[in-house]
Amino acid sequence: MTDTLTLIGVIGTDPRSIDTANGSTMASFRLASAQRRYDRTEQRWVDGSTNWYTVNAFNGLAGNALASLARGDRVIVTGRLAVRSWESGGKSGTDVALTAEGIGHDLAWGTTRYTKTVGRAAPVAAPTAPEAWSEEPPKAVDEAATGDWGAVTTPLEPSLESVDTPF
Repeated sequence: MTDTLTLIGVIGTDPRSIDTANGSTMASFRLASAQRRYDRTEQRWVDGSTNWYTVNAFNGLAGNALASLARGDRVIVTGRLAVRSWESGGKSGTDVALTAEGIGHDLAWGTTRYTKTVGRAAPVAAPTAPEAWSEEPPKAVDEAATGDWGAVTTPLEPSLESVDTPF
């Protein structure tokens, strides 16, 4: 089964780095997710049973997850679900794993600071303070005239045209 779904929960183990056989990096951690419901007879919120998932992230997402996440963090994870049965040493069980396509802190429970990375390079420096207000719109940069085709450029305004949201 390879359904795409979104999980909200608490990281239960420190994310660990694993080098795969093909030389890529994988980050792996356990995620606890419990449904809450309001019990009208008790007049309070109660936790349902906790489900545990293994979350695996690869390549750039793995590196960012290892640098950003820790045990106890509340996160939202979107990815592909895989359910597998296993047997080892006379024991058997079921592993429910999510191959992450996106991971983020759950901002309902705290704040975070986003640092953009470019490829495998170091994080991009924060932009400088904006100039004083002007009635003139900012001038566009003619990238072809600069002759620096490989340079990283920061757009003047964010563009949402190429953003694929998982929702």
